[in-house]
Amino acid sequence: MSKARSSAEIVAELIFDIMTFNPRINYWAPLSINRSFVEPIGKLAHTQEQLIYDLIDNINPLYAKGAYLDVAVRDRLLDGRHPGAKATGQVTFYRDDELDYDIIIPSGTQVVATIETPGAPDEYVLFETIEQGILVAGDVSCLVMVQAIDSGVEGNVVAHSISNIIAPPAGIQYVDNPLNLTGGSAPETDEELLDRYIYAPRVTGRATPLLIKEHLESLVAVKEAQVYSSGLPPGYVECVVDTPYTTENIDAVTACIRQNLAGGISSRGVLAATIRGSNIVVGLDNAVVGRIWFECKEDVQSVVNISFTYKNEYGYTRSGSVSIPAGTREGTGVLATLEPGDYGSEILSIDYTGTQDFNVNIGLGDFNYLFVTPEPIYVSCMVPVYLTDTPETGLLENMKASVEAFLDGYKIGEHLYFSDLHDAYLHDYTDDNRRAFVGIDHLGQTITTGNGQTMFKDGDEISVQRDQRILAGQVNISDITP
Repeated sequence: MSKARSSAEIVAELIFDIMTFNPRINYWAPLSINRSFVEPIGKLAHTQEQLIYDLIDNINPLYAKGAYLDVAVRDRLLDGRHPGAKATGQVTFYRDDELDYDIIIPSGTQVVATIETPGAPDEYVLFETIEQGILVAGDVSCLVMVQAIDSGVEGNVVAHSISNIIAPPAGIQYVDNPLNLTGGSAPETDEELLDRYIYAPRVTGRATPLLIKEHLESLVAVKEAQVYSSGLPPGYVECVVDTPYTTENIDAVTACIRQNLAGGISSRGVLAATIRGSNIVVGLDNAVVGRIWFECKEDVQSVVNISFTYKNEYGYTRSGSVSIPAGTREGTGVLATLEPGDYGSEILSIDYTGTQDFNVNIGLGDFNYLFVTPEPIYVSCMVPVYLTDTPETGLLENMKASVEAFLDGYKIGEHLYFSDLHDAYLHDYTDDNRRAFVGIDHLGQTITTGNGQTMFKDGDEISVQRDQRILAGQVNISDITP
């Protein structure tokens, strides 16, 4: 943060400059005429200098505050400061006795919660109904959804806090909230906004993958994430996220991608098929699990109906369809309809006779913010061992645990090499110090299989795609000592 010189510092510099120019002007007592000339100049210069430095700080995101920071971050954060959320919940409108006609409670009816704090004046939080309520004839109460007027945690009031109605509808006597209201959150602070600005992608397609990966892996439910842009058309990334695909986790990962993706970039999941008029290509890639989206590669002038077959998450062949409305713009994704309860994993065939172009993507989350989970590649090992006369206790079990720990430690997209796996036969990968096993004379011919590939010797490898991960399959360590 820039700091202007004090008026005293400026006065001292003025006196030094004047005496350098004319040493005979040397009387600077507090009430002297000489000082009475320079002190106002010093104060004015300090004020002007501080204004200049404040202006510089206010256009620098690292130092700007409040509304100035809101403006300073617009070059990267087009959505600006997150405004916070408004608390929501239900209230009950009621009266003492029944009526023989309906009472309408208009949307926008305002109610008030009273917050009592011992030793302090009461505070009030204002809410309004966000739907029309009807107290039906013969009933004495009805539930209506309300929302806080302002965002913030103040709206998260406890049950039975709302008791007053502003301009109650005729016939309504009381109001109460039977449960706590929830969901209110405070607007983003300057510190939080600055942190998001610093980590926002600076260069489209280059900084984006590393930053998204860092933020995804900060989520509690994410074990690992990989984000790729190489080999993809400009404007696309692919996110592979190791997380259980519960609704909560899918929403959290999607929100993280949405907040950290650079403008104009789409996270597409996997490209499963392409339609270029009559030229249809399927089987391009598959996912473990995901929804199927049709991405328009050009504006759609009239309704397009496409049917297709797909493989669901359990490997069964199913039928799906999509109807793309007239007027759908290029770059828009339309969600396909699958059989009830299904996720898709691969496109098997497409029935389309039109002339327009589409991409077919599979992924979890929302279109433009899709991701996939890593496909497990189970690796099986057969390891014959010749033992010495004095092997360590439980050697074969220890070797098996070592190999399993080694294979389960692989990252998404990492290939398996014979020489690396061979080391896990000889050293304990459950031990941070990688101690050598005691009692192995030598190994026989090992056989390792996975992903349709086999390793026998040094130089062999089992390669995986970048959305696949190696895991331990069956590991068979056998003693073949004569």
